[in-house]
Amino acid sequence: MIYRKFFAYGLIDIFSIKHDFSQVSFVFKFVKKRKKSITVLFLLHKRITMINILKEFFYLLNSGIVKKDYKKYSFDTVKKSILLLVVLFLFSLFAIIVSFFFFYYFNITKPTNLLTLSLKNKDVVYKVILLCVLSPTFEELLHRLGLKFSVINISIVITLLVYYISCYFTKSSMYEVEDHLIFNIAFALFSGGAVFIGLTLFHNQKNKLLLFWTMKPRLIFYISVLFFALPHLSNFNYILNLKMLYYIPFLLLPQIITGVFFGYVRLKYNIFFSILFHSIYNLILLIVSTWTK
Repeated sequence: MIYRKFFAYGLIDIFSIKHDFSQVSFVFKFVKKRKKSITVLFLLHKRITMINILKEFFYLLNSGIVKKDYKKYSFDTVKKSILLLVVLFLFSLFAIIVSFFFFYYFNITKPTNLLTLSLKNKDVVYKVILLCVLSPTFEELLHRLGLKFSVINISIVITLLVYYISCYFTKSSMYEVEDHLIFNIAFALFSGGAVFIGLTLFHNQKNKLLLFWTMKPRLIFYISVLFFALPHLSNFNYILNLKMLYYIPFLLLPQIITGVFFGYVRLKYNIFFSILFHSIYNLILLIVSTWTK
């Protein structure tokens, strides 16, 4: 009976009890006497939390909507964030395994990862700054900021998109000082500023965009995932042909999975959380790749 009361009032989650020392004392006495039972209930609670996360993921894929969590900086959010990272790496591992077996089974030579080769002789500080600071910040602002409509969000996305396209056509690095850097930045800022002024002055156009974002959240979400994954093709050495079109989804499967995950985090919490998760994810991959050399 007492287990039901524990479960019903949420007291199973000991860490969520706040400023009530009588409850804390009672809980720890109960834990001392019923350690095995509490362990079972605690694991059950974690399992339920994991199931809820997966349900939210499937709902997001179906609707493009996820219920926002306003308790951004609570201890419960920290615990859920750890679970989210576990979910991310499990799905990423699944994507890597599926991709590997696809290329192995059909005897297809997987394109060389040019990014890995380019970073091979770089020092650790350079890799950390590029992969864990600059790249996650740029990619999340470009691909995920626009999931929530506002004039400033759309203006920033357009600014970064124009900068990305400008760097592509001028064959410049996005993160290094080169000849076309000033031109690329100036052109991007001009484009983003023009969009900001236009949407601010012309309310009808802004309202039409707002209506589109409101009515088509799933389309907006999948566009963000697609445009996050596709640029990663530039990381590989490949020849574009009909055969390659068949295995692009398997080549980019890890990026598609992470695109969905970071989109979930951005909608569930905010853009700063998605940048943080992206940075942690890249940092762990960097540590693993360095350690396994």
